Amino acid sequence: MEKDEQPDSYFVLTNSSNEDIFIHSKISNNTVGLDYFPASPTDIVSVGKKYNQPISNISFKDGNKLWILVYKQSTLDSHTWQEIKDQGLYDKRYDFTLEQLKAINYEIVYTGN
Repeated sequence: MEKDEQPDSYFVLTNSSNEDIFIHSKISNNTVGLDYFPASPTDIVSVGKKYNQPISNISFKDGNKLWILVYKQSTLDSHTWQEIKDQGLYDKRYDFTLEQLKAINYEIVYTGN
């Protein structure tokens, strides 16, 4: 195996929306929903800022994907964490294979839509 086939990397999520966002992320071969995250998200991405999260390309074996759940500040302000979990109130869900991440150069832009 060549050295650069499995480099450690980062994904970058840019918040291009008009409000702060919070995120959860996980690499898994199962569909990731709110039940994977017992606590509310603590990773905040302010408007216009970038969030860098290290990932290891080797983690994508066996059909694993990178799952990201995004919550707007307004969603967290208007609902309890229990309501968000019970009603599935995340604002955006991404799921990426390693090939898909490579195709977008590990850069994700959240626009609020």
